[in-house]
Amino acid sequence: MDRAAFIESKTAVGRWAEGVVACFLRARGYGVISRNLRVGHLECDLIVRRGQETRLCEVRSIRMERAGSQPRVSRILGAAKRRHLLQAARRLNQQLPREVSAIDIAFVFTDRGRERVRVDYFWGVSL
Repeated sequence: MDRAAFIESKTAVGRWAEGVVACFLRARGYGVISRNLRVGHLECDLIVRRGQETRLCEVRSIRMERAGSQPRVSRILGAAKRRHLLQAARRLNQQLPREVSAIDIAFVFTDRGRERVRVDYFWGVSL
C-alpha cells in the first residue's frame, strides 16, 4: 500500500471510530455539537453536550491483533498529545458559550474486519 492510500485508510478508520463513539455518547444522552473541530493547529475529535455539561473527547482506534491483546495506553496517548488536548480545551473555553467541563478519552478496539468492537471510555481524564 502506498503512503497516500495508507493515510486515507487510516483517516477512514478514525472517522468510523469517531462515529462509534458518537453513537455511544448519544445512547447516554449527549448531543454531538462538533466533530473534528479545528482550534488553531489543533483538532478536537468530538465536542459533546448534555444539559450544561460540555465535554471534549479524544478518540483512538486500535486494531486488536489477537484476542485479549491490549496495547499500552501510554504509547497511544503520549505527552505531546496530552498537551495538545489541554491547549485545545483552553482555546475552546475562550470560544464556546459554555466552558469545556471535562476531557474524555475513548478507545475503540476492533478486529481487522470490524466485526468485533469494544469501546473503553474514560470520563474526565486528568492530563
